[in-house]
Amino acid sequence: MIEVGRPDSCRADFERIEVSATNNTLSAYFRALPWHNNNKKPSSICWTFGDNRDTCINYVWITQVSMLLNHTYQQTGQYEVCVKILYYGGCEARKCKLVIIPHNTCTVKLFEITPSVNSLIRGFYAFTTSIPYHPVEHVCWNFGDALIPVL
Repeated sequence: MIEVGRPDSCRADFERIEVSATNNTLSAYFRALPWHNNNKKPSSICWTFGDNRDTCINYVWITQVSMLLNHTYQQTGQYEVCVKILYYGGCEARKCKLVIIPHNTCTVKLFEITPSVNSLIRGFYAFTTSIPYHPVEHVCWNFGDALIPVL
């Protein structure tokens, strides 16, 4: 038997998508990230979420494949989430990652307020966000000039 062309090679991966439109901290959105060296499409994508509520989605060759999926957990915790992608032609790949529910995150964006370009006076504003929401307890500033910051 003589094979012409590149032999099939495939991978599977996924990412967690942050969706701020929902207040349900037990809800998680995942996107499958398929890769096939010969650009073959997935025939099925199976998910295990670590909570015994798994799902498989079969795809028709001619359709566009939606890789986004929502899963709602019953309780908080750490879960091993896996995606298994079977491609047309038989190549199969799998990837697992640890996912923490709820996904506690916090961010701060720093903005500088300047009265004019030549002014030596600077004002700063810290914009904070957190998922799930928690009020800011305190803010500490260090301007690098060895002066004691005002809280």
